Amino acid sequence: MGVTAGPSYTTETGFTVSPLYLRINFFRLLNVTDSVIQASFGIQAYRSLPDQESNHAPIALPLYLSTAEIFITPTDLLRQSLYGIAYGALKLRWAAEGYTMTDVFEEGQPRPHQYVYDASGFNIDGFNSLGFKPDGYDAAGYDKNGYNKAGYDRNGYNILGFDGMGYNLAGYDSLGFDRFGFNSDGWDREGFGRDGYNAQGLDRLGNPRPIIIPHDLSGSTVQDLSGAVQDLSGSTVQDLSGSTVQDLSGNAGP
Repeated sequence: MGVTAGPSYTTETGFTVSPLYLRINFFRLLNVTDSVIQASFGIQAYRSLPDQESNHAPIALPLYLSTAEIFITPTDLLRQSLYGIAYGALKLRWAAEGYTMTDVFEEGQPRPHQYVYDASGFNIDGFNSLGFKPDGYDAAGYDKNGYNKAGYDRNGYNILGFDGMGYNLAGYDSLGFDRFGFNSDGWDREGFGRDGYNAQGLDRLGNPRPIIIPHDLSGSTVQDLSGAVQDLSGSTVQDLSGSTVQDLSGNAGP
């Protein structure tokens, strides 16, 4: 692995390389304390990767750009490859001087964030290469089929399609009733609709649905249950034959 520093680099002798190829050529690890490690890395520069692979002499660098170091915990040291730590430190050092850093991966080298695994195939955080712990669950608590230990997926539904309250995505339970107790046809378990009446028009006490008398919203007439029409203007009441029964002014009709 290597990196390029761009857009260009000018050597102390005035020679310009666009961009400059950099790679780590040595490292040193020192225990500062039981919980901190000092990692120091040597940096070499070349005109390009092919130039380095041809064993050409490296380009001389000033001391402040030829080394990089970082302080890291032992746990973090095991969370990625040494390449990742080394080139991370290199990029931080050169980026601080204003250079644009681009990774160059060489064949056969591990990627910078490749974890170190133990003999059982698990890394320092307890996960295998697929991201699962020994119990078969990932960091979010889901197995390879997408279910947690309680049997629910990331959307909160079990393998049968019901959530923790027993309702499916459409909002119905296994018997076909919603959270308010009604099925898709609008009836509850006892056969009553949302208005409190059953299919026969009776409420839970057996009372029939009240009959609503239709009326003219203009305020002119109403019709009673016999079918007679009343003129609300105060003039007449007329039966269905069309004859005037009474003038509401008090005079008898003809």
